[in-house]
Amino acid sequence: MPEDRELFLIFIRPLNRLGIAYLVTGSAASMAYGLPRATLDIDLVLELTTAQAELLPGAFPSTEFYCPPREVIAIETECPSRGHFNVIHLETGFKADFYPMGQDPLHRWAMARRRQSPGQPRCGISVHRLTQCC
Repeated sequence: MPEDRELFLIFIRPLNRLGIAYLVTGSAASMAYGLPRATLDIDLVLELTTAQAELLPGAFPSTEFYCPPREVIAIETECPSRGHFNVIHLETGFKADFYPMGQDPLHRWAMARRRQSPGQPRCGISVHRLTQCC
């Protein structure tokens, strides 16, 4: 079983290869700035174009991952807000919850303020942290 960091990278490396902007949210993000805790998934907000959405199933091959069909990803990507789909790593059962940014004001705000995770410059993991308030 891979280490926790490696589990996150299972999903992040393909996004980096496709040039998809993302940020980590949820408990995985809170662990970067707080106390470690057990989690069985990673939550990622994606700034996803229609062309990139078409490429996602190929980035997560069916021999290693469950990835929804292109049509489902396209429908969720086209939602103005609250789109969502999962990708699951078959060997480990580790899951990524993908949230296309759409027009959601909170996701747009967070994406504009995302920062690379401290201490992990070579991983390219972008974790949202509060840099300014109101």
